[in-house]
Amino acid sequence: MKRGDWYKIMDLVLKGVDWIINEVKKSSLQGCGGAGFASGLKWSFMPKVSDGRPSYLVVNSDESELGTCKDREIMRHDPHKLLEGCLIVGVGMRASAAYIYIRGEYVNERKDLERARKEAYGAGLLGKNACGSGYDFDVHIHYGADAYICGEETAILESLEGKQGKPRLKPPFPANAGLYGYRTTVTNVETMAVVILLQARELWAVHSLQGGDMMALDDHGKVEGWEFKLGRDRYASRGDKTN
Repeated sequence: MKRGDWYKIMDLVLKGVDWIINEVKKSSLQGCGGAGFASGLKWSFMPKVSDGRPSYLVVNSDESELGTCKDREIMRHDPHKLLEGCLIVGVGMRASAAYIYIRGEYVNERKDLERARKEAYGAGLLGKNACGSGYDFDVHIHYGADAYICGEETAILESLEGKQGKPRLKPPFPANAGLYGYRTTVTNVETMAVVILLQARELWAVHSLQGGDMMALDDHGKVEGWEFKLGRDRYASRGDKTN
């Protein structure tokens, strides 16, 4: 919190479901998982009228693509941003809980994430009456077994349910029948971590920017971690300069 995490979080939660989703839509924030789908539109697919059953947010942090490690850096160095984003987006979807599905090989990262989760619960920021808002929201951390296929959104759901991580036939789509058959949205770590910058700091909403996308360059360049503005189509592979 000393470095700005959880800043005015209660005020954001109390602004309500419609405000959260509309702000994300207005920002034109694109998903950072690779497809670049409009985040606000995707998150609005969850039915707005509750049927009395719980709904869930699932965060894909399996990150099994060869050479991919950008989500690892977020969980290692800034886990509270991920948890904070889960709360804000969870409220926007009327979700009762978030499940973070983390790659089994990320031993140190899951320790960092568990420690941050414990701190958040200890401060009353998660759980019952999260951040004093009157909204109950839990975050669960699930460790995968390093199966590549579990990076697919419905295979994650199967694994979370204790089944073999195999993709489901669609439809039905997770937004209507996801985890345990309940309404679910599957998203990614980076989008969760940056959405709080948009909401609380208003960095993109003010300037109408779409933000950037984190990349890790697997080479011995001068700088190995980069964030590129969305839409950039060329950059130097060694990290010496961008075009």
